[in-house]
Amino acid sequence: MENPKNINQLVKQLKKLQRLHEQELARIEPIIRQTMASGIQDLDYLDRITEPLYDIVLSSGIGRELYDEYLTYVESFNPQRAKEYRGHDNELNGVYDDLVDKAAEMAQEYHKGQVDKQGVDYFEGHLTTVGNAGYNWKEKIVGFLHDAAEDTPHTVDEIVQTLIEKSNGVLKNEDAQEISKALNLLNSNTASTREEYIAGIKESFIATKVKLNDLRHNMDISRISNPTDKDLKRIKRYRREYRQVLEYLGPVAWEWNEDEI
Repeated sequence: MENPKNINQLVKQLKKLQRLHEQELARIEPIIRQTMASGIQDLDYLDRITEPLYDIVLSSGIGRELYDEYLTYVESFNPQRAKEYRGHDNELNGVYDDLVDKAAEMAQEYHKGQVDKQGVDYFEGHLTTVGNAGYNWKEKIVGFLHDAAEDTPHTVDEIVQTLIEKSNGVLKNEDAQEISKALNLLNSNTASTREEYIAGIKESFIATKVKLNDLRHNMDISRISNPTDKDLKRIKRYRREYRQVLEYLGPVAWEWNEDEI
């Protein structure tokens, strides 16, 4: 049983922290409101003065109304940045966690009975690795579902529609379109050659990030107990493709030797 004395101390600490947050909010609120009233649109400056507000909202929940007003203000002159703020806010608060879980469940059902070249369950091995490697919720969802249209009878349209229905309104149309585009680009069946397929990946930032996670896992030779010459040749191709896809994100100062596996 928890010591009552320890509980009382914890309650006192929480109340003290709450008072500090309230004092800080009282200090910065007039500054933020004056800044919005003056029409300042310097986002670097705005980020600096509102960072304490974001920390307060995230840790205690107070100041939410002011934060929402600030996002509406940013939206008036930079809708894209406001969208990024709201998306980050939603992600930190776990809004998309359930949707990621549903995408994983869909992938598990779609690929039921499939195994990789070593006989490992395809979902438990490859798709779970690629899905969990995603930096954000969209990359995770696309990571779990990136092979569904290629390796199962389901189309990208069917997959995304199912995802929308399971989201209970969380998945917005614009986000669904981004996911759909990435899944289409990651389906090699839509390209006439492997080269065309890899080149097309750069059309989507999400597809690029997921393909890197996909190739990174495919290049892991430790997954193959007794690699053949065919396996080594395939992994060398993956390494070349990895370098190419990585360059879609910017210049790469990475020297490599394709013979080093």
